[in-house]
Amino acid sequence: MAKADLHVHSKYSDYPSTWAHKAYRSPESFTEPELVYQQAKSRGMDFVTLTDHDDIRGSLELVHLHPDDCFISCEITTFFPEDQCKIHILVYGITATQYTQCRRASNNLYDLRDYIIAEDIAYSVAHATYDQDGRLSFEHIEKLVVLFDIFEIINGGSSAQNNLLLHSYLQTLDEEKLTALASKHDLTPMSDDPWIKGFTGGSDDHCGILIGTAFTQAEARDVGEFLSQLRNKHSLGNGLHGSFESYATGVIKHIHDYRIDRDSGYHKTKMNDFLELFFDNSEGNLIKRFKKSQSLRYLKKKNTKTHKALHALLQQISQDQGKDIAAKIPQTYVHIADMHDEMFGSVVTAISKHLPNGDVFKAFNKLATLFPMTLLATPFIGAMRHQVLKADIKRGLIQCTRHQYTEKALWFTDTIDDLNGVSITLHQIAAHSVKQGYQMKLVTCVNEAKLNSPLPKNCLNFHPVKQVSLPGYETQKIGFPSLLNVMRRLVYEQADQIIISTPGPLGLAAMICGKLMDIPVKTVYHTDFAEQILKMTEENMLANLADTCVNLFYKQSDRVFVPSQFYIDKLIRAGFEPSRLSIFPRGIDLDLYRPALQTRDLARRHQLHGSFTLLFAGRISEDKNLSLLARVFQDLNRRKPGMYNLVIAGDGPDLSALKQTLTEQSNVLFTGRLNAQELVEWYRASDLLVFPSHTDTFGMVVLEAQACGLPCLVTATGGPKEIIDPNTTGHVVHSDECEDWISLIHQYRRLKNSNPEDWLALKTNCARHVHTQNNWQPVFEAVLGEACLLPVNEVSQLADANSAKMKGAAANEAKGAAARELESAAARELESAAARELESAAAREIKSAAATKAENTMTDTNDDGDHNQAA
Repeated sequence: MAKADLHVHSKYSDYPSTWAHKAYRSPESFTEPELVYQQAKSRGMDFVTLTDHDDIRGSLELVHLHPDDCFISCEITTFFPEDQCKIHILVYGITATQYTQCRRASNNLYDLRDYIIAEDIAYSVAHATYDQDGRLSFEHIEKLVVLFDIFEIINGGSSAQNNLLLHSYLQTLDEEKLTALASKHDLTPMSDDPWIKGFTGGSDDHCGILIGTAFTQAEARDVGEFLSQLRNKHSLGNGLHGSFESYATGVIKHIHDYRIDRDSGYHKTKMNDFLELFFDNSEGNLIKRFKKSQSLRYLKKKNTKTHKALHALLQQISQDQGKDIAAKIPQTYVHIADMHDEMFGSVVTAISKHLPNGDVFKAFNKLATLFPMTLLATPFIGAMRHQVLKADIKRGLIQCTRHQYTEKALWFTDTIDDLNGVSITLHQIAAHSVKQGYQMKLVTCVNEAKLNSPLPKNCLNFHPVKQVSLPGYETQKIGFPSLLNVMRRLVYEQADQIIISTPGPLGLAAMICGKLMDIPVKTVYHTDFAEQILKMTEENMLANLADTCVNLFYKQSDRVFVPSQFYIDKLIRAGFEPSRLSIFPRGIDLDLYRPALQTRDLARRHQLHGSFTLLFAGRISEDKNLSLLARVFQDLNRRKPGMYNLVIAGDGPDLSALKQTLTEQSNVLFTGRLNAQELVEWYRASDLLVFPSHTDTFGMVVLEAQACGLPCLVTATGGPKEIIDPNTTGHVVHSDECEDWISLIHQYRRLKNSNPEDWLALKTNCARHVHTQNNWQPVFEAVLGEACLLPVNEVSQLADANSAKMKGAAANEAKGAAARELESAAARELESAAARELESAAAREIKSAAATKAENTMTDTNDDGDHNQAA
């Protein structure tokens, strides 16, 4: 089959169409027409043409020089007259007169279409899904499908997903669908069989490096037959799709060509030598000259990682000399990313070193490095924007295709291995999504060699360029990812939505990329940083600054999920739109977190001899208000020596200080960091969770404790108070007065000792409260939406409204049945566990009735409150 690259540009595409080209008064290409011809032929093209923007001078040159295998073509810029949405139509094998008439008709797409029909001109709709001016919508694509029969389905500047989605959509068309579209938009189709489409391919090369890597094929012996096959819809698109790296390389080549054209001294610079080396495919004098130049000797002498990375890049290019440019691009990108990472890492190192010491000027002086770093990243930012399909167009193409498609979500977090609710929640979300086969990946940035536990199976990890310790949390390190690699991976993942759990370096990178790529971004407000900083530093200015920065970050997202109504109200007061705020439901592993027969063996094995065990679980840091817990336990021990145990499960920056505070207290156990199963054992072995934190937006341990049948004491500030059922599964303490906490603790102890039936009813209510309403499915439905929840192998019929309604009704019924079954099963299990424990507790109670009665008599004269309140 004959081949021709039917979308190529030369120096005659000289009208600046983008803001960048206009700002620098630069043409879109500097490539000589003859270079296009020679490169196309070297890559196996049988016929050659140029499709310059609204210009045929380059085509005329080629036809004059090579009349047997070249023909006149042009990329005509035209507009939908109703809204001035810009479209590009490629026209082939035209005469000078036809070119003039096409240009005259180009202000109105419908007039241009009519002229093409009248003259029987071979044509193709170029990159139909590419939004050139912010106006393109899926409705415009529907109109194009009615108006035209031939489409470019491989464009070398567009990503594989963009090209393939358009191709799939065009292949699903049939007479009924095309007729419906024509009626919807009141348009006359192009031909008698408009549902049958013809296809073309072209590199869309502007820089002379990718010519012939994408092309059109047709059975033809000469130019005339080739054009006839195009008109009759008997052509195919073939070759390479565009990529993130190739587009960015094209931008770099364009900048290089611009400097050569405009700067007479540029050819003497090291940058010119370097880029000439890269873009020149020939072996010989150039490589020898560069190896002898001062550039490589200079880089060898320098000992910084940045210079070493640049030296590695130059060595790689030297080894690749003589290779086709397309083959050089991937490895070259790796070296450029390494060089960028080293520059970025040096900035992070300087700031983290100087700011804590108060050297503000030194820290900000290092920020000057960001300027060349940003320049280096600019081509890749442009590539990222160009490669991503506009969200509403992507959605429209997917909904109209017969091919199954499950939307993909990427969930970003800067913390995955730390002792906090965010990490615990995300591990469970990741595990559930794998179990259900959902198209969701967790994304993080950690040093895997230093993790306490393995990453989830569906976790994508960016190895950190640099890690720094957080002030006040020296044991917790935060990683800075490679910015270029994050951008590149996001382009290739082609996510339909981004969820961000943390406003750290990775979360910020995800937010920026999401905005640049027009991907919907949702955030989860897990942590009240301002309140934590205020607790740690007592500096209102720092807390307010943190609040301003965090709120600015979250206001960029399309939707914010908040753990509790308390924080929804707080964010509304901070200026958030109420319509963009939603409750973030929490799920729990109901097979793991469930009640079991309580045993004292665990406490005794750890030399805890009290009869009532208090538990705190979480990060050991001042923001958890653990100084209050220490004072409360000291008072309890003073009043009732040896009666209470205190178990503190967790690790954190203030662990040593807390141990020192409680060093003289008996029956205190610091367990250190526990895995989930170990923590469940302590939930079951304890009598009361004491959680005095004011800064938790949710409090995952409070949910877990109740699921295991453990009642909880929480503060009146933050999210935990909304997890419990006050006076049924725990109590909300409205002050930080020790006496208020001590009084409630005494009441719970008395209830356990004097009324085993009510005590077990309390524990049963705790577990039932969680088990009947906290499974994971509502979390995924709320955050990801239905389109992400289809298993990979399940066919999605999103375009069929009736089917969707039936599916929704069936799903609701199934959910209702599942919920009823869950509630029933949970109730049966809880009642069974309660019965077993009640029997055991009753036996113990009978044995020690006399002792208990005497103890309760003494206690009632000293303790405040009524034990019925705790019941």
